[in-house]
Amino acid sequence: MEVKGKRLAAFLRTSVVHVQRQDHRYHISGLRSHGPDVSDCCVFSVHASLCRQPGFTCDVLFSADDSSAPPDILPTSGLVGVKLRDVGPLVAWNPDDDRALLSVLDALFAIRLLHEFDRIIAARLDHVVFDISAIAHYPGIEYRLVDDEAVLLRFTVNFAKPLPSTTDTAATTINTETSSDSIHAMIAITYHISHGLVTRIDRSVDFFEDNFFDASASIVQIPSLDNTKTLQEFLVELKENVARAVAISKRVVGKKKELCLALAETFKSQLLEYDAENHTRASFYFEMVMPATSGIPGGSSPVPKKKELATAVVIFEFHDKKPPRITLMSPTRSKSGRETDYMPEFRELVRTLTMDEYLASADENIALIRSLLKTQIGIFSHSEPSGRSMSNSSNLKGIMSSILSSVTTQ
Repeated sequence: MEVKGKRLAAFLRTSVVHVQRQDHRYHISGLRSHGPDVSDCCVFSVHASLCRQPGFTCDVLFSADDSSAPPDILPTSGLVGVKLRDVGPLVAWNPDDDRALLSVLDALFAIRLLHEFDRIIAARLDHVVFDISAIAHYPGIEYRLVDDEAVLLRFTVNFAKPLPSTTDTAATTINTETSSDSIHAMIAITYHISHGLVTRIDRSVDFFEDNFFDASASIVQIPSLDNTKTLQEFLVELKENVARAVAISKRVVGKKKELCLALAETFKSQLLEYDAENHTRASFYFEMVMPATSGIPGGSSPVPKKKELATAVVIFEFHDKKPPRITLMSPTRSKSGRETDYMPEFRELVRTLTMDEYLASADENIALIRSLLKTQIGIFSHSEPSGRSMSNSSNLKGIMSSILSSVTTQ
């Protein structure tokens, strides 16, 4: 009995680990013995989730009397009407396979999915049935009908990365097998239902952490999805957009250094500071003479009045895989609540470089930035409140440097 108990314990250690690794789907609880002797029987509960909601639960019982025998499976919820003789891995139980228990649970999960699919068919949701049938082979697929109001669908997509020498978007394909050379994404679809018809479709795409998308998933454009488009058409568009993002990611390598140095050289007389080592930021002090006019009562033509000086500190924060963030800071300090406490005003540019503009030449970048600043500095300078001036100080660069050291952490 002791030998059999040890053999069962060894089997369970590896079997349970395989199940626990699938923690997005299965959760084990209540591991216990059936009786006073731990070696007599091992019992535990398995909770399976389906589309992040309860899927089914069952108790699993192993007996040490026969360590080669399959476990008893006692469904407790979500598996009504299941006949265990239809669970292939349980009928063909292999005690030498430490993944045998996981195979049994996966078979039960497949039966639960089939039940949900039958419900969707019975609801006559042809659009949903067509979409699910087209991607039934995708890994991790899950779906369920929720109170005749929605169908939830989740699955994993693996986009193969193009070869290093390839820039053609067609080189990125959709795989159903996971590999280190793939870009992995979890796709969640919600079909909203009213009176038996799909009225709206919501979709979300979450890219898994990897060497590419940990910093640049935001550059992937997620296609629209509605009743006029099949899920397969959506996936084809998404594949093309991922391929385009891969190409952009490769082109953007080294771009922040190029633009940082180009700005420092072009506006060297206005340069306050820049990161010459990592090229993460640069700041400049600009003064611009702004023409102004004054209207004459009675509808007369406007006549020139005294020109005004617009000033601003412009802060660039450079990133590895997206356009820089551009912030304007006033060269005057305004009261922030305390008599002796003065802080500059800040405003981040809403209109900055798009990805396509950013990937243009440095000369084109400079021309666009110059145009943006001419407009925005004037607006910013006129809107900021009056305060203590810093622009007349002989050590403006030193003052700005101390302020800028904390700006990029905001």
